[in-house]
Amino acid sequence: MQGGHESHQYLSGMLKAGNIRLEMHESVQQPGAPHEAMGTHKHSEIWLMQRGVATLYINGTEHRMEAGDVGLVCAGDEHWIANAGETELAYFVVTVGPPE
Repeated sequence: MQGGHESHQYLSGMLKAGNIRLEMHESVQQPGAPHEAMGTHKHSEIWLMQRGVATLYINGTEHRMEAGDVGLVCAGDEHWIANAGETELAYFVVTVGPPE
């Protein structure tokens, strides 16, 4: 684990139409670890909280997320996530959209 954050990719590929990429990864953040870099993408992202408590920032608005919660970040949204709890945070991200 580097810097209190690690990520494992499970799926990545182009759909048969050839213009849509599908990717899925799991990320784990330790308490107090630096948050992911703020960013925007051409694709949309579905966030699935597995364990822990997170704050998902989307276009300047904070969203508290816990195990079992689902979040949606649309293409072009400025976003980042931080571990807001005292235990390990784990979540899956599924991305769908044009390749970057």
